Amino acid sequence: MIDSMVKCLRALGDENRLRILMLLRERDLCVLEVVGALGISQPLASSHLAVLREAGLATARREGRRIRYGLSEEAKRGGKHRLIQQVAAAIAFEPLIAADRDRLAQCAAFRGAAGACTKKTLARFRRETGDRAGRQRSTVESTRSAS
Repeated sequence: MIDSMVKCLRALGDENRLRILMLLRERDLCVLEVVGALGISQPLASSHLAVLREAGLATARREGRRIRYGLSEEAKRGGKHRLIQQVAAAIAFEPLIAADRDRLAQCAAFRGAAGACTKKTLARFRRETGDRAGRQRSTVESTRSAS
């Protein structure tokens, strides 16, 4: 039990993993949606999702050629649920978290218009939106340092 909680706390100790976890609370995602929402690389997103899975916070299921990630039952209702709720409450109104949610909604709308979540769709989404995730992060970080 202690080892499991240590893994969980370590997983929560990274900003990108916290951001991913907040998105997974909204709905199940494929890695390309995480990439589109956070503006990080696919290998980095996959690595963070693997850490969340190993910590018992996320699950993966194959859907055709894609893998969909979601919150684990333990994160939804089990022993880690209360911890996740506390963390979520503490960061829910952070500008970066709100920007991630907005970008995920944009990505989902774009994907719906394109018909599929593929690398080509993601590349087009990034081109057409000007890949604003990096700029949003810079703006949020400069706001943080100013306060």
